[in-house]
Amino acid sequence: LLGWRGVGDADAKSRRVAGTSFGTLTLELSQQNISGSIAQFTVSIDRILARLHALQTRQVDERHGLLLCLASVLDKFPEFLATKPDRKATELISRILRELETIFKDSLTITYRRPELVAEASSRLITSSLPILQAAALPDGDNLTLQPGYKVVTTSNTEALLTTIKAIDSLPEIPTAISALSSAFGPVISAGLSRSEKEAVAASSEAALVQL
Repeated sequence: LLGWRGVGDADAKSRRVAGTSFGTLTLELSQQNISGSIAQFTVSIDRILARLHALQTRQVDERHGLLLCLASVLDKFPEFLATKPDRKATELISRILRELETIFKDSLTITYRRPELVAEASSRLITSSLPILQAAALPDGDNLTLQPGYKVVTTSNTEALLTTIKAIDSLPEIPTAISALSSAFGPVISAGLSRSEKEAVAASSEAALVQL
């Protein structure tokens, strides 16, 4: 899935399928990992980040696919915690926040050959980061009620979004790491909304709800 027939496929639709499949595979492997679900979660993230860091600017298709893979893995985060909470989760969450901030800032400071693909994948990643943001900001006891970002922002489930907003608004203050990351959301979302491609606009529209 992380090779040329997956995230490196020339067809964008195939890369989207590969991204979704990678998250599903990570979840399945986590159920077989004797070291715990978070251990497998970490392994998958490490593999994606290693490949992202090794990419050249011209490798836009691969970047698009890898960002979608990362988004798909983050979509499974609520299930990882619900299945078997791990003490290492807090440390991993902090690391993910830092990595995401770097990814989003790079997407704005580097000029890519096909900006619409980077805009789409980056916006998908913003939406998928929602449970990570919640886990970092809310008490540990709330982790088991987390949902994937795409489920929270869907128009058929407005109650979930309102509940999330209410929980965040009740916090005395927003953690610094979250504030730093969310400040990078705006430019990424604006870049996506300015595109004419429907995939980029749709992804950015959902990401805008997360920014709320």
